[in-house]
Amino acid sequence: MYGHQKGDWCLQKTAEILKERIRKTDVLGRWGGEEFIVICPNTHLAESVLLGESIRKAIEEESFNIEGNYTVSIGISSIQKDDEANCIIKRADENLYLAKSKGRNRVEPDYSLIKN
Repeated sequence: MYGHQKGDWCLQKTAEILKERIRKTDVLGRWGGEEFIVICPNTHLAESVLLGESIRKAIEEESFNIEGNYTVSIGISSIQKDDEANCIIKRADENLYLAKSKGRNRVEPDYSLIKN
């Protein structure tokens, strides 16, 4: 709708917002297309959810000078004993699509990993 230049600018602005909110020990990368990945070492799942909400809200409130809303959906997972990298990514990706299916502009953690 807005062309590649505007789309690229929105992705750059999103990356800036992400960089402003993550710690120096976290790792940010563009996963592909319009997807980013943030790896947060030594972080409990509940802390990751708080970070995700902070990012989601900041992006929702940012003016991207486009018609309509610019929002993000976030899927979160946490490393478990005997996990391989692809397992963690798979769970996060499944939670991303769950967030999208629930109406977008949401943070969806892997609730099965949250201890009561």
